Amino acid sequence: IFCFQNTTAVLFLLVSTNSSCGPGEYRIANQCCQKCGPGSHVSHHCSPPNSDTECTSCSNSTYIDHPNGLTKCLDCKICDSELGLFVKYPCTKVKNTVCHCLKDFYCVDGSSEECHLCPKLSVCQPGQWVKQNGTAKSDTICEECPTGTFSAEEMSLSCTPWTVCSGGVLSRGNSTTDVTCKASFSRQHAILVVFIVVVLVLLVFLMYKLKTHKSSLCAFKAI
Repeated sequence: IFCFQNTTAVLFLLVSTNSSCGPGEYRIANQCCQKCGPGSHVSHHCSPPNSDTECTSCSNSTYIDHPNGLTKCLDCKICDSELGLFVKYPCTKVKNTVCHCLKDFYCVDGSSEECHLCPKLSVCQPGQWVKQNGTAKSDTICEECPTGTFSAEEMSLSCTPWTVCSGGVLSRGNSTTDVTCKASFSRQHAILVVFIVVVLVLLVFLMYKLKTHKSSLCAFKAI
């Protein structure tokens, strides 16, 4: 009988030790203690039947968002601007910080509600054009200007065709600069003709004024 009673006691102890705690409890030192609520942590474990779990509120910059048996609260997330992040919702005792992307950055790790990593949107350089604008979730897509075209500014929406020179090429174009054309003969000729005409008109006008002036002097002397 003694052996049977001892065996029963051992079995009872094993069952108590291995049995799981309730949903609102946590196991410590082979006993189940009541969990602390969100926003607080365990400062002293329970000691049944004499004492219950003692809980302490989370300090600043820490939180716990679920019932727990933790002895310290979790550190709040930091939204690092170097990673393209800003604070969308600040940390509270019961909820972690929510970070999201700064302007001109896009999310590569996260969701529409929050993000953990935001690279800067690519900037299409001179010699490229914007094939697709960046979004909150995708980078800008840039493409090189095809041969015979160029773009001189960042984020150009299209590439401009090189100028077609009628009088010959002075310098060739590339992806960032236009062709420089030689001045055509007809243009030079037109400028020269205009200059000669202007000079002739001035000469005729001066000769007319001189002749008129002489005629006036002769008439005055005759009087």
